[in-house]
Amino acid sequence: DIASVYPGKYIDLVVDNEQYEAFRKSGLNIVVKQTEAQIRANLRSGKELDGYYSYDDFAAALKSFEEQYPEIFKVYDIGDSKGKEYYENGNMNYEQYQHDIWAVKLSDNVETDEDEACVYYFGDHHAREPISTEVVMNLMTYLLESYENIDSITDYINNTQIWFVPMVNPDGRKIVFDEIDIWWRKNIHDNNENGEIDETDGYNYPDGVDPNRNYGFEWGGLGTTSDMNDQTYHGTDPF
Repeated sequence: DIASVYPGKYIDLVVDNEQYEAFRKSGLNIVVKQTEAQIRANLRSGKELDGYYSYDDFAAALKSFEEQYPEIFKVYDIGDSKGKEYYENGNMNYEQYQHDIWAVKLSDNVETDEDEACVYYFGDHHAREPISTEVVMNLMTYLLESYENIDSITDYINNTQIWFVPMVNPDGRKIVFDEIDIWWRKNIHDNNENGEIDETDGYNYPDGVDPNRNYGFEWGGLGTTSDMNDQTYHGTDPF
């Protein structure tokens, strides 16, 4: 696996013993930065996502930002998660998955749809990639805190309509956050219509659509599948 590349300087690789020996014999300058044993020794017990946004933390943060920066920051409810949709239709199996999908607009005239370029930042399409929400939230926080202090940021916000959806997949995130299945990727769309979230066997994921494979643009193309058990399942229709 290629972890990182600095052109002309180094390539950071993750290799097994056989690959390492092949590189070592090649005459290249090989430096071992960390071994598997060292990585294992550094692991904590448990998998708690300390410091990461839970859904409630995230929703509260957006409300707080809107109160602090009302002139440039506006929160929108753009829809319900599948769990909330199922629960409101009477299925109690989804009581713990009542999530709204929150979007944020950042602009100097935040209430107006201006004739300006639009930029979109999305996070947490895939539930097992929780760092993506943190990246989007950190970027949003940086822009807000820098608006009146850094000229380039002021210009960016004043001349662009910037949209954020930091948590595209809150239902899937809850499954990971609660450690029900830390490798869960998709949302919880009830593919087989049995009215509950199906457990996985490690490879097959009977429930869920991959949100990042469900957009209308080139829906069903390369990198997707019509197999509902697959983790790149694109759903029956776009969106």
